[in-house]
Amino acid sequence: MTPAQTGDETMTEPTPGPWELTETDDGKTPELWISGLEIDSDSAPTGWPQQICQMARLTKAEDEVRANAHLIAAAPDLLAACEHAARSEHHPACEHTHPSKCSCHVEKARAAIARAKMEE
Repeated sequence: MTPAQTGDETMTEPTPGPWELTETDDGKTPELWISGLEIDSDSAPTGWPQQICQMARLTKAEDEVRANAHLIAAAPDLLAACEHAARSEHHPACEHTHPSKCSCHVEKARAAIARAKMEE
């Protein structure tokens, strides 16, 4: 993770994408690994892999663990898509009476961004 200066506080940024999913199986405990590229102090990729997440298939069904791992690996792309959607105008069919009560894609994208960036 890389620090980004915002006002008086330091906010941690996630490892930039893309993230990749790899599987290992030692015959005992199959695992799924999600990794991205390590970032140096100047926020530049070093070219070295950095582990984001490790998931062992111990208690969940193998297909469910694999589906969760794919979702986690797609997180940087999903965040980028939400940030793009949040810049658009409200949907013409949106019938909100107040912006905070809007349920169209723009507000859903903004809420997802806030959650992903630990702002909620």
